[in-house]
Amino acid sequence: MPEITVGVPVFNGSGFLESSLACLRDQTFRDIRVLIFDNCSEDATGEIARNFCRSDHRFKYFRHDSNRGAVPNFLAALESAESDLFMWRAADDTSDHDYIEKLYRLLQAHPGKDMAVPRTNEVSPDGTVLRVLPISSLSQVSGSVGKIAQIFDCYYSTWIYGLFRRGVMLPILRDVLANYPYTWDWDAAAMFPFVLEGRVIGDNSVSLNKLIQRSGVRLTSAQREQRSYEKIETASSLAAYKHRRVDAATRANTFHTCWDLSLLRSQHALSIFADW
Repeated sequence: MPEITVGVPVFNGSGFLESSLACLRDQTFRDIRVLIFDNCSEDATGEIARNFCRSDHRFKYFRHDSNRGAVPNFLAALESAESDLFMWRAADDTSDHDYIEKLYRLLQAHPGKDMAVPRTNEVSPDGTVLRVLPISSLSQVSGSVGKIAQIFDCYYSTWIYGLFRRGVMLPILRDVLANYPYTWDWDAAAMFPFVLEGRVIGDNSVSLNKLIQRSGVRLTSAQREQRSYEKIETASSLAAYKHRRVDAATRANTFHTCWDLSLLRSQHALSIFADW
């Protein structure tokens, strides 16, 4: 059994999949298995994936008979893994070559944490860094201050591509699928229990390169209005999901002060407008 499994959910990813898989192949940490889960792609995704499987026994390719949707495909990769440690890799993202090694060492050094996360570089298709999302030093503070700092100051949904304990993520992602019915921001919903309970440790010396693609399509006024309604609906659902997790944490005595709870509830009430 490998020490770490990397799940690569993909749909029509031929444009960037080869460089993403090559980045995983060339990682300094070698004891990995890469599970490529093809969501019934219609391009050369399968051919690219099978080429890697032929040249490197650590790569395995799976193809669904029909498109299951993005989040179920992420879950399929997670459920198929056998190792205790797991990470996802988007089919169009890359990272530093010592990415897995550094996050592995970090998690090993902090057995009380369940996820190790990197700094995120948002990059354009030509490799230009558009924005850097560092991990705030406040997030490393223990107790109430650290919890509030993570949720308010430095909680990024891209942390979903960090290294985590598979057994902890499984019930969380199943809960997200059951109680948050949208693809948009599912990663923020899945990350929330980790940051809520202070189970994340970060390292700014290692980077994930998150590809940002601009469509360049100009929306009509009707399309912009429809998108606004969709944002309200999904943000409201995300806020409700977070409220439920806070309530569960409160019943479990995860929070120790009324100050903690009141601040979190205030943040959730405002989160519906966060993306406006």
